[in-house]
Amino acid sequence: MTEISQPFLLDLARSVGRDVRGTLAGDLGTQSLNDLVDEVYAFATGVAEEATASVPEAKRRLPVCRAGCDSCCHVHAVFVTPAEALRISAYLRTSLDPLGLTRLRARIEALAPQVAEMSLEERAKARLPCPLLDESTGQCTVHPVRPLLCRGYNSCDLGACLRMYESGDTRTPPPGNVEHAAVHKYVFAGLVLGAGRDRDSGPLELIHALRTALADLDAEARWLAGESVFQFADTRIARERTPEWRAFVEAETT
Repeated sequence: MTEISQPFLLDLARSVGRDVRGTLAGDLGTQSLNDLVDEVYAFATGVAEEATASVPEAKRRLPVCRAGCDSCCHVHAVFVTPAEALRISAYLRTSLDPLGLTRLRARIEALAPQVAEMSLEERAKARLPCPLLDESTGQCTVHPVRPLLCRGYNSCDLGACLRMYESGDTRTPPPGNVEHAAVHKYVFAGLVLGAGRDRDSGPLELIHALRTALADLDAEARWLAGESVFQFADTRIARERTPEWRAFVEAETT
């Protein structure tokens, strides 16, 4: 790969979409949803690393993100696909003991009505911590299965992150590794495409998506069967974003 271009990114999204759709249909063999999402995550990592390596070293920007650096976990709302919400939910059910899971669900239940009608700008200024953040350490409690858009978000300037946190102004993002962010964004688009027109495809606001996924032990089976499990209309930001994504899915899967 010599450069990352818009045609390449669109082909990337379409390729991921075809593979995910084929896997969900059983055309590419049997694979659990957890394994499928993990495979998509690993694929995104590999493509992002290749894209970054293709940039001349003098122009290459490497993120300064590290464990405990959590400004972005307070000022950014996160969008996820249903498949990601279900993967995170499955991970939480195995990584937390019953009391820990009860406490997490209580945090989510408390946050959900607070954020439901907030705009992206209001979310940033409120600086509400992600419920999946361990505030004592500043680390993500689901880091191995964190969403694609969290994986792609990065910064090459810690000072810019701290200023953004203090001001609540996310209109000017910190400088970052553009290739890394773009690859994860378009792989995310591929997961949306992979759900097809017959399933909830998102994007969904993370807190409300997890609220649904954790409340229903049958959510994965119902979603795979094509039932309407997730409600994008639960949040203002999803209502504002979902129509354009649905148009994208319709156009690409017709």
